Amino acid sequence: MSQAMDSIDVVVDLLKNNPEIAALGFNTYKPRPARQTCGQLEELRETIFHHVPNDQLLIPRSSLDREGILRLCAELSPGSRLALRSEIQVSGAPKFIPMIDFICEKSEANLRLLSSQLGHLHRIDGFNTGGGVLLETDNSYHYQARRLLPLDKWTSFIGHVLLLHPPAEHRELAHRTGALSVIDVRWAGHVLIGGGGALRISQNFDGKFPRVVKQVAA
Repeated sequence: MSQAMDSIDVVVDLLKNNPEIAALGFNTYKPRPARQTCGQLEELRETIFHHVPNDQLLIPRSSLDREGILRLCAELSPGSRLALRSEIQVSGAPKFIPMIDFICEKSEANLRLLSSQLGHLHRIDGFNTGGGVLLETDNSYHYQARRLLPLDKWTSFIGHVLLLHPPAEHRELAHRTGALSVIDVRWAGHVLIGGGGALRISQNFDGKFPRVVKQVAA
């Protein structure tokens, strides 16, 4: 794969690497407008436990070439986004696409940090993810692996993802490097609550698709 790939190519590549996938699940949703401040405790509580509602689609493999996925994106209603769901049914059993939503600032230093952390994650016994890719989004990065994990391995994977968050004793260094918050811990929380996650594959606000900026070896 080349670094000219975008999020659509990554989905197509996932299907090539996993011929057992018969269909993929997607969410369509409208992002909640960002708020600069939370003036009242009740408003803060509402924000903390808010979950963006979504509609779910199940699309057969035969419709998921690049042109088919682009057509799904083009058919979205104004302001809507398309996200790939992590859970996949394979022969009646759930399997999962390992994915991570990062929240750190975009920089060469943070890209090296994430690549190093993901390399360590790949070396953990039992996570046979086949490596993966880091994609640049509007404000940070997404990660998607190439191979599926069964439920027990995926649950452990998400637990290890939470450990990528900088420990308290390194908060000062993390703050100086713009990596005080590395992963989107709220995303990880929703993943565990919902039994699966999703990451956007449709266009950024600039009209371009998230693009691959780093290959992560297995």
